[in-house]
Amino acid sequence: MNSRLEQLIKESTLLSPKDIYEIRQMFNIFDTNKKINMLNNWDNMISRIVRLKEWMRKEQEILLWKAIDSIEKQIENAKMSWYKKGAWDELSQLKQMI
Repeated sequence: MNSRLEQLIKESTLLSPKDIYEIRQMFNIFDTNKKINMLNNWDNMISRIVRLKEWMRKEQEILLWKAIDSIEKQIENAKMSWYKKGAWDELSQLKQMI
């Protein structure tokens, strides 16, 4: 492994263990020019990773709230349907009594 890469990884407090693993895997398959480019642009790469992770976190939160809202609406619709059915059955019984 490249000692400069390892030093940069140690200095980076914003990376998760998964990020570190993936960076090492990419580094291993890159050709020499891409490795040099990665090392020379380390700060930019890390800031992009952080921004993308934050964007993904926000998108996940939005999707979660949309799913919760959808579930709540389905529950309300089901309650209304059950209520209407119950009320209809009661009216039908009353009609039969008359």
